[in-house]
Amino acid sequence: MAELWYRGEKISLNAYCDSGNLLRHPDSGRPVSIVERSALPELWIRQLPPVGTIPCRTVSDENARMEVIAFDRMYIYLRGRIKEIRAPEIGLGDGCLMQVPDVQLLLNAAYL
Repeated sequence: MAELWYRGEKISLNAYCDSGNLLRHPDSGRPVSIVERSALPELWIRQLPPVGTIPCRTVSDENARMEVIAFDRMYIYLRGRIKEIRAPEIGLGDGCLMQVPDVQLLLNAAYL
């Protein structure tokens, strides 16, 4: 599980630590996790500060670009401990992220 925070409000998401997610923002070098766009409040999507787009490869092996936004912080709950990430950069994924339908957030491998 993970929590994304923005302006004092949070949402809880079912998260999966994806060892195959090695995305990094080309300008900042920071890890980029991916959230299912439909899991976010619409107001957040309109208000969150964009940090650009990044190149990515889709499951069907197509080249694409993904919009990236920055949250205030993220808490990741792993094996009885909590990891805080300040100003996480999160890509907006369209559609289901995995074949497991309840996964809403793919965490970057750097957070393992």
